[in-house]
Amino acid sequence: MEAITTLNLPTAAGREAIRQDLEAATQAFLSSGGKVQEVEGFERTRPLPGRREVPRSKAPIKRNRGLPKKHRLTLEHEQELIAIIRQAAAAGQSQSAAREAAGIGQLLFMSLCLENNIRFMKAGDARQIANRERAKTSKAKRDALAPKVAAYAHMGIIACAAMLKISDGHVRRIARENGIVMKGCQ
Repeated sequence: MEAITTLNLPTAAGREAIRQDLEAATQAFLSSGGKVQEVEGFERTRPLPGRREVPRSKAPIKRNRGLPKKHRLTLEHEQELIAIIRQAAAAGQSQSAAREAAGIGQLLFMSLCLENNIRFMKAGDARQIANRERAKTSKAKRDALAPKVAAYAHMGIIACAAMLKISDGHVRRIARENGIVMKGCQ
């Protein structure tokens, strides 16, 4: 490809030379027996009007902004929201769950919590409490099974586990926690 210089810039004379070359090539093609095949194609439509042609409206655009928001709470409604938030905090819900339950925005939620000294547990604290509760219920179940393990202690760990339909690991833990001596584990 040639580099563009001031000598070969596209000018009217340069374009005329290209048109003549193209016309000569077309004549040579047709004289050698070539045929021009016309295909259906794009039908030209009326061009879209430019931006300057768009008619301006006579009246300015009026936006429907709706009714103004009520920014003030009644004392009764505020007390209801505080009660909902306190219940959610006592139940161990997250802040976002309590806010959604109350149906209020974050700014109002945070201001109500600060004004009324409502504290929520952190996510890690909630998990620790749930783990403690689960540990207490598991310990209660093991303590309920301890007399049965003591009764079957003479049979051994595997037989005791089969009789109580629990794992041998559970039998070992119950025996260890309650000081039960199992057969074959002296």
